[in-house]
Amino acid sequence: GPQMTICLFVMRPGAKIPLHDHPGMHVYGRHLFGRMRVCSFDPVERLEGGSLRAKLRSDRILGPEPATYTLGPEDGNMHELEALENCAFFDFLTPPYDPPAGRDCTYYRRESAASDAHGEWAILVPYEPLGFAMDKLDYRGPPCQM
Repeated sequence: GPQMTICLFVMRPGAKIPLHDHPGMHVYGRHLFGRMRVCSFDPVERLEGGSLRAKLRSDRILGPEPATYTLGPEDGNMHELEALENCAFFDFLTPPYDPPAGRDCTYYRRESAASDAHGEWAILVPYEPLGFAMDKLDYRGPPCQM
């Protein structure tokens, strides 16, 4: 809808969602079952050509117990996910992706990494991941009242 998107993800072992962002968005999620690795970054500085300097926020394993998580426009906003076992999670995104409003998903690859007394850093470069696709299904249940 215009205020929120709800996504359910089901992943097999080895499946990955490439490093991507949620520009100007908040994400509230719930890991349901299985184990998955989540590596997240905080954007720090925009560089030439759309690249970003980003600080590693966390690199952790969720599961097998359910877990709730959040990320904000600047806090862990960029992340990649890898299923270590069959797993599922859902995300509430607000506001939703909206390319005309500047909230389109951008995928990144890590070009370089370094560390200092303040943590680990990476240069993230936009790219289009080959062979990655997600299926989108519209909600067909009863109307939701907000």
